[in-house]
Amino acid sequence: MLIEWSEFVSFLTVQVDELITTDFAQIRYGDMSLALALAFGVGIAFLFTLSRLLIRNRKHTRFHSGHFVAVKFRRRAFIRA
Repeated sequence: MLIEWSEFVSFLTVQVDELITTDFAQIRYGDMSLALALAFGVGIAFLFTLSRLLIRNRKHTRFHSGHFVAVKFRRRAFIRA
C-alpha cells in the first residue's frame, strides 16, 4: 500500500527535525578510527560523484530530450524499425 504525499512529507519533516536536534557529542563509537575511515570514504565517494556530474559531458541520446542529438549518437534506421 502506497502512502499519500502529505504523509510522506510529514514523515520527511519529522526525520529532518530529529536529525537537526541530534546531539552528536553523545554518540559513542567503539572504534574511532573506523568511524573516521568510513566518514572519509563516504566524503570521497560524494566528491567523486559530484565532480563526475559537473565535469562529464552529457550526451543527450534521446529524441524527446529537447536537445540536438549528434549523428554519431543517433540510433540507426534499422534499430528504430
